[in-house]
Amino acid sequence: MVTVKLMPKPEIIISFCGKVSSKKEDVTNICLGDFDGDGDEEIICGGKERDNCTLLRIIKNIDGKYETMLNYSHENGYIRVIECFDINNDGKDEIIYGDSKYGLYCLDIKKGNVNQKIKFATLSGTINCIKALYEKDKSYIFVGVKHEIKIYSCENEIPQLFETLPFKSTVKSVLPIKNDNRIILLVGREEYLSVLTLQIENANIEVVEEIELYLPPFQKEQNSPPDPERVYDICLIGKENNQIKFACGCRSGKIYYFCLREDLYLLQELQTEAKSVYKLNFFDIDNCGTKELSIIGKITKDQEAYGYLEIFKFESEKFIHISNKTYEKRIFSILPIEKKKDKKIDLFLSAASRPLVYFKVTTTEHIENGIRLLASEIMEKIGEFCLFLGAGISAQVFPLADQISREIIEKDEGSTDIVFSYLEKSPQFRKHFECYYKRSYDEVPLEGTLFWYKNSTDRESMIKTLRTFFECGGNLKIPYSFEVIAELIRLNKINYVFTVNYDTLLEEKLKEKKMQNVVMKLFKQNDFKSVNICHKKAILKLHGSIDDSESIAGALDEVTELKENKRQVLDFILNGHKVIFIGYSFRDLDIYPALKKIVEKYKTSCYFVNPADPTENIEEILNLSEQGDIDSRYFQMKSDLFFEYLSENISDLKASTSK
Repeated sequence: MVTVKLMPKPEIIISFCGKVSSKKEDVTNICLGDFDGDGDEEIICGGKERDNCTLLRIIKNIDGKYETMLNYSHENGYIRVIECFDINNDGKDEIIYGDSKYGLYCLDIKKGNVNQKIKFATLSGTINCIKALYEKDKSYIFVGVKHEIKIYSCENEIPQLFETLPFKSTVKSVLPIKNDNRIILLVGREEYLSVLTLQIENANIEVVEEIELYLPPFQKEQNSPPDPERVYDICLIGKENNQIKFACGCRSGKIYYFCLREDLYLLQELQTEAKSVYKLNFFDIDNCGTKELSIIGKITKDQEAYGYLEIFKFESEKFIHISNKTYEKRIFSILPIEKKKDKKIDLFLSAASRPLVYFKVTTTEHIENGIRLLASEIMEKIGEFCLFLGAGISAQVFPLADQISREIIEKDEGSTDIVFSYLEKSPQFRKHFECYYKRSYDEVPLEGTLFWYKNSTDRESMIKTLRTFFECGGNLKIPYSFEVIAELIRLNKINYVFTVNYDTLLEEKLKEKKMQNVVMKLFKQNDFKSVNICHKKAILKLHGSIDDSESIAGALDEVTELKENKRQVLDFILNGHKVIFIGYSFRDLDIYPALKKIVEKYKTSCYFVNPADPTENIEEILNLSEQGDIDSRYFQMKSDLFFEYLSENISDLKASTSK
């Protein structure tokens, strides 16, 4: 017998990728099923379209693109729970679902691609869960409602009630598992986990054995009375030789990992970051050969509830945290979809008040390989790359734009409502501002705040206030990123550094290396001339520098369009250079349109380093550069970590070439 040693799993980064549909209905649930019987699973999702109506959508994955195959309106309340299963064994999955009016339905494709809906039960309360399995030439559907599980059998077209199993508390989740000639039924309840062994013979069902495990209450908030535990979901982890391993996600945010053989054993109790765990999935999330556990729950920030996704790798019979992601709305469920073209995984999430959204999965190993290739290119080709620095690279030292905006408004005893009311009267706002920003009464972008403040006081007061955020004290710790950038300039690998930042961190680092006279600093309008920078090194400060008040451009009316001389210099340098954008959001009104035109014109290679998800503007720039068959990349990580990897790889390359 050959023992295969598994390599350590690379950690996982999850990035928002896009939306599937332009429809605006809430997507309340999602699952996979081969509805048309072609051998490929479709995405089945249900969402509230209007009062008492759900739009059931079936989406096909066609070469990595997601296209709607069927829209089906359910006119009797919204769909609460969906399960796909081939109940009549015809090679096509039926959609079994329960709605908010307590109805149970089955949707099937009949001959001639005609859809047929069958209502096979009206229950006495809210349907919390539906699962199905095939046993002894019959399909069995398990439905959790109130304090019982309804079991339906299906030999022909319409499921018939087979048995009702009563419980002493509310059933929240159910998972049937075939085990020899019996069914192990895992039941998640309020305060209890039940394990039933069912024997089915002819028209009878017998509970051969029952294990009932009490789960202790938990304290939801400090000084509050204990709340009862609930098992919201149960997930099968493994089954071998009559040994069943499974995990339970609970109201307390805990995961319980059990082993069932002759008895029930707790293998691990894990407290997650989530306030509650609603959904568990166990699958190979990054397509690397071993499975991970994903949990869906909620967290609370600033008294607001957010969706929460956390990923655990499974190693030596333990679950170990490797990644997490928050989302702006509560998440209901998640599905992994493999793209046949490149074998990569997309994660589909259904979330409250949002259409279906999906995320791409990247491993840190993939990112490190990309940085290694980038380091090799930088070292091989002198001066081919230039850098573009955004506020994210200085975030360890100076506040970001949104924070500065908030503090200026609070300092002047204003409010977002006051600022927005002022901006709405401005022609600049109507012409430019709303084109690039989604209106939000939570945050006013800095350009709008500075515009309001400048006109409420004067430009001198605006500059004075802005400078207070970028004061450099004697104990200033310059981020590691600037150390590497200065070294790359010294080695003649980088000649041009663009920045929209006002600070002088890079200049301070160049002083330390006694290079301040080697690198030109361009920040005034008249400095930006192509002839000034030919065969020279330069820092090009597109919005001015904090050490020169006259050069600063920050208010809305100052940054609506990039000045012609700056645009020409940007065009001059990006024609023939590759660009690495560090911590830049691409939301500047003046620079983004100019960059977009230049990238489209020259098919410029663009590399992005940012810990946040790529914005729509960044995705657009990436797509423009990739149209020229150029390997542009997005490195979702902090700038210091990126430069650590870059520096390590450059050192390795130096060492290998010196041998």
